[in-house]
Amino acid sequence: MDELEVGIKSHRYFSGVLRCRKDSRDQAYVNSGSHLGKDILIIGNDNRNRAVHGDTVVVELLSENNWAAPSNEIAFSSSNAEDEYEEDRFTNAAAASTQPTGRVVGVLNRNWRSYVATLQEDSSVVGGSIHLAIPLDPVVPKIRIRYQDVKLIENQRIVVRIDNWPISSQYPNGHFVRSLGPIHQLDTEISAILVEHSISVSQASQGFSQMSLSEMPIDTPENPWKPDQDEIKRRRDLRNLTVFSIDPPNCQDIDDALSVKELPDGNIELGVHIADVSYFVKENFITDLEARSRGTTVYLADRRFDMLPSVLSERICSLRHKVDRYAVSVIWTMNKDYKVIDTWFGRSIINSSCEMEYEQAQQLLDGKSVATGLDVSLCKKLKPCVVKLAQVLRVIRNKRLDQGALELEGSEIKFKITDKHEITDMNILFNIRTRISY
Repeated sequence: MDELEVGIKSHRYFSGVLRCRKDSRDQAYVNSGSHLGKDILIIGNDNRNRAVHGDTVVVELLSENNWAAPSNEIAFSSSNAEDEYEEDRFTNAAAASTQPTGRVVGVLNRNWRSYVATLQEDSSVVGGSIHLAIPLDPVVPKIRIRYQDVKLIENQRIVVRIDNWPISSQYPNGHFVRSLGPIHQLDTEISAILVEHSISVSQASQGFSQMSLSEMPIDTPENPWKPDQDEIKRRRDLRNLTVFSIDPPNCQDIDDALSVKELPDGNIELGVHIADVSYFVKENFITDLEARSRGTTVYLADRRFDMLPSVLSERICSLRHKVDRYAVSVIWTMNKDYKVIDTWFGRSIINSSCEMEYEQAQQLLDGKSVATGLDVSLCKKLKPCVVKLAQVLRVIRNKRLDQGALELEGSEIKFKITDKHEITDMNILFNIRTRISY
């Protein structure tokens, strides 16, 4: 290891994360950093030297007459945004030219994880206790595992882990962890998605522990949750503002809302209000620890895995309309040129006027006096706010673009699924994120 570190410092060697191409695992590359300025191409299993996609490796360059050009036939498909960005960057830079080419001489850090796999088809025919598992992710090599009664896990999605990769072996050695169920069954494939993306929840453990649930506030039809009067006094009361949320249809976990108000002196007060989850989830309490392990709420086509118990995410911490809710608010005061002249941050209490859907907000922006599903009086109250908000945001967006902001366009696919798991409708929602780049 000392020799590798000395080689890296002297630029004889280069270190980086190994990325294998999904359409051709025989080709991999390593980002060499700023010193070389180009990605290093790794061709063939011998030059990859038992390194696996995601490992942090040390690479030695081959002589220039051994440099090669990667294949331009790209069929990269990945659910990992970082991998997709790296693959596209490598492909574009490498088009029609030779690349610095090298070989792996050491591994600084193994990034092995749990892999979803299926047994090679001839496993039951060959017999014995040693079998090859073929990972679902095509960048991962076959893994040799030991299992006595192979018929029990035939045609199953199984979870395996790599233990070691002997220098004399074509494949790494690993072990069987568990079976997820028969291939092509919905619950099995959902579990496979969770494992492949290293999501800690599972079909069996998607619920919360009893200790976590015991920390939750009471909110039942007989005893609905109400704000504490002493807590209200400690917060800024913003219930007089016209606050509203804009979300996809049937959204249950409304975590942010907006407000805009024209002041008598011509200034504008723009507010963003976020559900105050921290009031209910105390640091290092059981709910906090379980939420940390989950990391985020995971949305799949026909189900979701919540980061927080539903009593918080869908009820008490959801900024539903016509109910008082604790929030953390930021209010900007802007002059007539939309320049911020004052900012206030703090804990607040709000009462949302409306849970608007995207289409309803768009109808008001398009000039309709009444949006579908909303009453006339509410639309009369909301329309000036929505129009003014769009006006303010348009000016802010243009200012950002003038400063060199980059717009990133993305899409979100929404499915409508019946109880029988049949898709009845599909919508593609487009959004643009603006980011300032210096």
